[in-house]
Amino acid sequence: MQINSLSSLVTSAYDTARSNLRSMAEAAAAPEVKPALAEAPQPQPEPRAEAAPRPVPGQRQGVSLDAYA
Repeated sequence: MQINSLSSLVTSAYDTARSNLRSMAEAAAAPEVKPALAEAPQPQPEPRAEAAPRPVPGQRQGVSLDAYA
């Protein structure tokens, strides 16, 4: 192997390793994430009770009821 190609190989390997280390360092220095429970949870409004829809004759009522049919 010639010195020229060996030098090119070493330079290429060095540049690749440096690029990989730089991208790993940037990923590790990501912005701080605020903890999920840093603030008190807001109260949720009570769900409104709505009238249940009336079943339509001839329409399937669900898997558990179909098992008895």
